[in-house]
Amino acid sequence: ELLSSYAKFPDPTATGLRDRSYAGGRPVDYQGPKPGFFTKANDETKVLPMIESAGALAEIEGIFALPTVDGVFVGPSDLALSRGRGSYRRDDADWKDLEKIANAAKKAGKPWYVPAWAPIEREVAMKLGVTAIISTMEYGALFAGVESAKNMLLKEIGQ
Repeated sequence: ELLSSYAKFPDPTATGLRDRSYAGGRPVDYQGPKPGFFTKANDETKVLPMIESAGALAEIEGIFALPTVDGVFVGPSDLALSRGRGSYRRDDADWKDLEKIANAAKKAGKPWYVPAWAPIEREVAMKLGVTAIISTMEYGALFAGVESAKNMLLKEIGQ
């Protein structure tokens, strides 16, 4: 809880440790904070711990229970490695890990997110009630965009 507390400002109406410091400056137009600034900042700042280790998976319900945690993001490759399975294979063991996270998220009423590059991953995640899927990495998106532009140009010039 200590680490997640640094993302939220102290709030006497909220439960849980909140220990983010306030420095002013640009976020408040170099003026004093307006009424509601801290509550709004706390609401807009999302704490999404990465679930990518066996320890995090073992403590998933406790992580979701933290008042300063707003949801989680799954790192399936590192999770498989830390669970002693080697590479992430998109197999039953990997799906069981996702299911455990999905069940804990549902119980806590909090969102969970997962990268899913392959159709099977997206299918499984959607069946488990994932909040959102990250369907590509930045390099994959850049490559796809450049490749699309190249193919369009080649088509236009007849090659």
